[in-house]
Amino acid sequence: LLGGWQWTLILRRAEMGVRPARLQAIYWVGLFFNNFLPGNVGGDLVKVSDVAVNTGQVARTLAGTLLDRMLGLSALVCVAFAAATLLGDQTPAGLPWWALTSLVAAVWMASAALLSGRLGRLSLAMLTRLRGGRVSERLTRLLGELQTWRADKGFVFRLALLAFVVQSLRVLTHVLVADAMDIPLDPTRILQLYVLVPVLGVAIVLPISFNGLGVREFVATRIMPEIGITAETAIALQLLTYLVQV
Repeated sequence: LLGGWQWTLILRRAEMGVRPARLQAIYWVGLFFNNFLPGNVGGDLVKVSDVAVNTGQVARTLAGTLLDRMLGLSALVCVAFAAATLLGDQTPAGLPWWALTSLVAAVWMASAALLSGRLGRLSLAMLTRLRGGRVSERLTRLLGELQTWRADKGFVFRLALLAFVVQSLRVLTHVLVADAMDIPLDPTRILQLYVLVPVLGVAIVLPISFNGLGVREFVATRIMPEIGITAETAIALQLLTYLVQV
């Protein structure tokens, strides 16, 4: 519900002329299609198409949905970084600090390129040199639409805080499922899950599976043993959490 509210706030700010209840409905339709389209972003195409049919604003809807995704991804890696900071030396050994820091830096630089006019123009100039033509024209329009939100930094900051809450709750789902499976949990292991689960979230963004099935479980078998959760238990944990979320 909070994730749907976040997307609704973004599009309402752009004065799309679609009722909040309708936007919530479209958001849930997008979540449904995420289960059947490659990657964890296939449903976004459905959402954009549905809103565009109602408004005719394809570029603005795409820009708002991209902003929603980048805020969510940025918040997710920040959740991991915050938990790792609290853990200190007890951060899972399979995820070294340099890797976590690089992940956070890469996501935040991508977000900054979207929200910063100067970085956006620099990125566009580089892409124009590489490809040019219609690609650069579409990117110019997309970056121009982002000005709708870029101009109000306070609004974007409040959205970022909401995204942090949303992503924290999504990780909490894994913790609650682990508790239901009688996996021993103490404050340290809970924080370690708050480091590792966001890594799974980043991994399933890649459009190489349906809603991350298989990818999420494979990565879990590689990183969960670092905190004393066996590969078999990690697979069961991820599948059960997936069923709860679906």
